[in-house]
This record gives sequence, structure tokens and C-alpha cells, in this order.
Amino acid sequence: MQLPPRLLTMWTILVAVSLSSPVSAQNLPSDFADTLVANVGGPTALAFTPDGRLLITTQGGTLRVYQGGSLLGTPALTIPAASICTDSERGLLGVAVDPGFAANPFIYLYYTANIGGIGCKNRVSRFNLPNGNVIDPASELVLVDRIHSTAGNHNGGDLHFGKDGYLYVSVGDGGCDYNNDSGCAGANDASRDRNVLIGKILRITTDGNIPATNPFQGPGTSRCNVTGSTTPGNICQETFAWGFRNPFRIAFDPGSPTTRFFVNDVGQNAWEEIDLAQSGADFGWNCREGAHTNNTSGPCSPTPPGMVDPVLEYSHTDPNPIFSGCGAITGGAFVPAGFWPASFDGSYLFSDFNCGRIFQRTAAGAVSQFETGLGGSSAVTLIFGPFNNSQALYYTTYAAGGQVRRISYTGTANRAPVAMLATSPTGGPAPLTVNFDASGSSDPDAGDTLTFNWDFGDGSPPTSTSSPATSHVYMATGAFLAILRVEDNHGALSDPAAVLILVNNNADFNGDAMSDILWRNLVNGNNVVSFMHGGAVLPRVPDTNWRIVGTSDFDNDGKVDILWRNQATGANVILFMNGTVIAGGALLTPQNDLDWHIVATGDFNGDGRRDILWRHQTSGDNMVWFMNGATLIGEAVVTSMPDLDWNIGGVGDFNGDGKPDIVWRNQATGSNVVWFMNGTAISGSAALLAVGDTNWRIVGIADFSGDGRADILWRRQGTGDNAVWFMNGTAISGGALLPAVTDTNWEIVGPR
Repeated sequence: MQLPPRLLTMWTILVAVSLSSPVSAQNLPSDFADTLVANVGGPTALAFTPDGRLLITTQGGTLRVYQGGSLLGTPALTIPAASICTDSERGLLGVAVDPGFAANPFIYLYYTANIGGIGCKNRVSRFNLPNGNVIDPASELVLVDRIHSTAGNHNGGDLHFGKDGYLYVSVGDGGCDYNNDSGCAGANDASRDRNVLIGKILRITTDGNIPATNPFQGPGTSRCNVTGSTTPGNICQETFAWGFRNPFRIAFDPGSPTTRFFVNDVGQNAWEEIDLAQSGADFGWNCREGAHTNNTSGPCSPTPPGMVDPVLEYSHTDPNPIFSGCGAITGGAFVPAGFWPASFDGSYLFSDFNCGRIFQRTAAGAVSQFETGLGGSSAVTLIFGPFNNSQALYYTTYAAGGQVRRISYTGTANRAPVAMLATSPTGGPAPLTVNFDASGSSDPDAGDTLTFNWDFGDGSPPTSTSSPATSHVYMATGAFLAILRVEDNHGALSDPAAVLILVNNNADFNGDAMSDILWRNLVNGNNVVSFMHGGAVLPRVPDTNWRIVGTSDFDNDGKVDILWRNQATGANVILFMNGTVIAGGALLTPQNDLDWHIVATGDFNGDGRRDILWRHQTSGDNMVWFMNGATLIGEAVVTSMPDLDWNIGGVGDFNGDGKPDIVWRNQATGSNVVWFMNGTAISGSAALLAVGDTNWRIVGIADFSGDGRADILWRRQGTGDNAVWFMNGTAISGGALLPAVTDTNWEIVGPR
């Protein structure tokens, strides 16, 4: 790994980050509470099994299970990176549970398959979900395949069962015309083509067959489940309704005696709409946007008759102030009767991704704001599900790194306060006095008093104040995570709010375009970088629970960043570097199972961004977090290595295919092996020269000779000796001893 001018001189900024509370201040009716369920990167859809398991899909291709009050550590399913497209709006987008799940434990997934020789196409598949929550990939039964995903956006992807027992599928128009005969965006007339599945609501049976009551059957119709289309002039039999732009979410009315559902169709430049689905109906796109003319050419000339108007629409410039700043309708859910106050019976809740609000539309059609202040990129999916012998609204958000949250009706019960934290100054030399202000914190229950519980993160004793303002002096240089939790007079605690305090100190990596070595002292918290032509002291981080676990370019600015993990709390932090200056910091999704260790970083899904490789220290499981900077967008399982004597030494490209491979060392036998990787799948392996002295540990993979090839860095426990193997693929072309560091409290923490 050759380094451009990189790494640190000044820890002089103070970066506000959230541990688990939302990034914005939420506003709810006084008798409701919004609480965190789980941190999940890139959550796209939710579904409950009859026994109460919450299924969560992620854009990156993993299916997570929340059961018994916690997110299970092992995904139920990870679609291999080579088998799924996750760019743009593609990925694992929808999930539904079989209506006869007790007898037929099937779930249904909508994902963008990477099909060899064809490319990215959307697919609907059925899988078997056992009680053990680990799906056998071989149980997949493809029901509908090769649905066009032309431009990467407008995939739709929602899956739900109606009361008729049939599976309904929402499909967008692909963003651009699949046939290249119209255009993109508002000019894309693919939804008007009846011989393709895009821009439609589909209806199929649990086996993928056509229900007898589907509106388009007989002469002039054909199945489209294999190729996603049929001969022009014919109509796909899977079609239930058509003329949609991006029917992002569909929602079924539990209070209706028959199958009744709304379609949230995302608009182009002017209108967002909610449609009442009807068998065989044309909802007008791309001739119309909402109930308004969009296009008068091509298949819209003359305007076809009989288009169905929305039941609700709002403009991007709507005069009603409740829609100010809105412009992308997303989630929707009907409120089940009898669980919330009677004023909600028959109501429909819907959300807008842009303005971060959830709205209520009553059965009579009146619209008002239900929750505001969610921030952008929020409320992607809404569903109702079980909570405390009642029903609550669950929603996904991309905010705060990705979360699943729950809105519950509390009535007069005590509710937890909300912690909000601001700090000043933004940094400076030690000793640094930081003023903390929690005056933005609140309690939803009138009359409650608050206590502010502070942990300043530098080893000083935690303290509590009755005032929301306090200050603390940081005497040492380094990085410190200050955490606030607010407690009301009934003992209810808020989710934590946190800031990362970065106190300055001069140091740098020398930018000589050669790999340097980053060290951390596990006893006193000191950090040092070793150049091949010198060295420098980095800021001290006295809390030795914080471990440097990776050095990589996470924000794609061409400069190395530093990845930290707290081995006591499971918190993960990235310090973003701008040459020799820290440009920012961000908290990643926490991994609370402390047996999961970060062992390496590399681009495992080929999107040009660094991902994080994990190994479980008791089960031998391995997985990759697919990252977009500091945002977790998905996960994938890597083949397990249950023999815990095998440790991952690092990753590097050892076969010249441009993809990261995994180097293993057996600490019992001294054997060394390379797994050649194709994404997260093993494409082959090769043995390296064994090193029988098991005191030698592989501690880094990088280009130390400047030949563009990955080399292997070693450190010997007990003596502190250090060495490099210069590699030519899997062959050793040379080696060098580095200066010994005999104080074995120092460990090499980078390059990784």
C-alpha cells in the first residue's frame, strides 16, 4: 500500500455524533414515545413472523432477525456480494412472511440479482426460514426474475400479502427506458408498456403462479416471470395494476373485510401521490404525475382514457405548510383499530423521506402531522407490529447510521426523556476546557424533572448535575468520547448522546508515498508512527479499551483514516484525515457482541470503498460490513473458520485480480494460508511458507518495497523483533529485519 501525503498532525476538532438517539429532535403527540429498537446499517424493509420475530432487510444484502428484545448477531441470510447489485437504489429491498407460516415457514425477498451475462435484474424469491434463524441458501425458489433495473433507481421492491392470500409486489419504472425508445425521468414511458413488469403492481400465488382472478389473462397475455417481459403487444399476466413511476411502498388495510391497499408512488418534480389500488387500473404515469399532465407525446398522445386519480396528493411547493420541504413519499401503514386512541381508527400514516415527517390521514381524508423532526433520509418503511400486548408503529431510517425505531402509545405511563448535547469550543490545546450544554434535552411528560449524567471519557469519575450545563477540563491530548444520559424523577433513562472530543497535538505521517507503521501502547495509551526514515509521536489516548483496529481510506479522499473499536463497550469510531489534519470523526454502528473483532479492511464488494472484515472469537464466524464512508450499508457472511487457532493476519491482493484476499496464520502449527477471494466468496487458496515459531504473528499487509505488491509484516511476541516478507504473489521474493521494539506492551496496529 503506497501512501500519498497522509495522516495526522492536529487533533483540533470536536465532532458531535450520536450513539443511538436520532440526529434531530422529534416532535410527537404527548401520549406517544419514539424509541430505538436496533442499530442496523441501510435498513430497507420490515416484516413480522407470527411468533414475533422481526425480520429486517438491508440494502447490502443481509436479512437480520430481531428476537427476544435483541438483534441476533448472525444474519439469517447474506446474499453473496457477487450475486447481488447494491449500487444506486438496488439491493435487498423487500421482505414478506407467508400467511400460512406456521405450516409453511416461507419468507419472500425482493432483491437485485447480479445475473451472469445479463447484469442487474430484480427478482422475487421464496426461502425457508427455520426456527434457528439461519436460512439455507439452497432453499431459494425464484418466483419472478429478470425485472428490469435499467438505471439503478426506481426499483420499488415492496412485498405484502393481501387478505386473499396472494403476494403483491411493487415495481418501479427503472429510472430510464429499458428499450431506449423514450428517455429517463419524466420522459421514461416504460410504465406504459404492458409487456414488461416495470411500473406495475404484480400479484402472484405463494408458488409464483397466476391467481385465477388476476385482471389480465387469456388471449393477448403471457407469463413474464422468467424473462421479466413478453412479446410487445401482449400483457404480462402478473400485472394487477399499472402506470406507476416508483411505487416505493404499499400498505394493506387490516380493518377491511377484503384486500384493500394504498400505493405510495414517488413523484418526479412536482407531485407525491397515494393511490387506492384497483384491479386492472391505470394510474397514469408517465402521462400524468398525480392527477396532473406530465407528458403528451408517445403513448400519451392522445391521453388514454380512464386513468385513476390519487386518493391524496401533495405538491413539492404545496401551500399547506405541513408539507413544506417535502418531496419524496416513502413508508405507509394503516393503524389497526383498538390499539391507539379512537381518533386513529381507520387512519393511514405515511412518511416523507426529504422532510422527515410522518403524517396522519384520517378515514374521512383529513391530513395532519403526526411526528416531525426525524431529519432527512428517514422513515423509509412503516409497519405495525407487536409490542407489550399492544401494537406499535415500527419504522426504518437511514439517519444516525441506520436504525429501526418504534413509536408506541403510552397514554399516561411515564416516558423516557430525550438527551440532546451541544459542546463548545470545537477544540484547542491541552488543557482544554469544554463547555457541555444539554439544554436541548426534554421530557415528554409535563412536570418531570431531569438529572444529567455525564461520563467525560477521559477516566475521570462520572458525575451528575441538576443543571443542563457543565464544563470539564481535559488535561491530556487525545480522543475522548463524552457521553450524556438524562434521567427523569421516575428513574427513566434516555438513550445516550455523545460527542467525540479531540484535543490537539502536533504529529504527522511523512507523506513519502511509502507504507508506515502505526503503533499503540496497550498499557499507557501512547501512539507512535514509524516511518522508514524516522518517526513521530501521535496523540495519547489513555483509555486503553480503545484499540486501533484499522487504517484505511474510508471517505475516498485519497488519505488514510483511523478506525477505532472500544473493546469494553462495542463502540466503533472513524477519525477522518485530511493529509496531516483530522477533518472529522464519526461513530459507526455499534457491535455490542464483544466477541466480534475487527481484523482487516478492504473493498470486498468492488464499489471502490473500504469495507470492514470481522471475526468472531468464540464461534469462528466471519463477516464483512459493507461501508459507504462511516455508514453501514449491508453485511455478508464469509466462510466460517471454526478452528480458533486460525487467525486472520490481514488482507491484500495476492493473485493480481485487484480484489482483497485473506491471509490466515495458524497459531498452533505455524501454517500460513491465503484465501483468494471473489468478493466474499472463496475462489481458491494457496499455502505460504510455514513459520514454525508461533511467537511470530502476522500484524499487517502492505506494500513495503514500493513494487505495487502486498507484503507481509511480522512481529515476534516475547522478544519484540519485527520483519517484513517481500512478496511476489504467494512467493517470497525477499525479506528484511526491522528495528526491534523490545517493550512488548507496544503492538503494531497499522497498516490493516
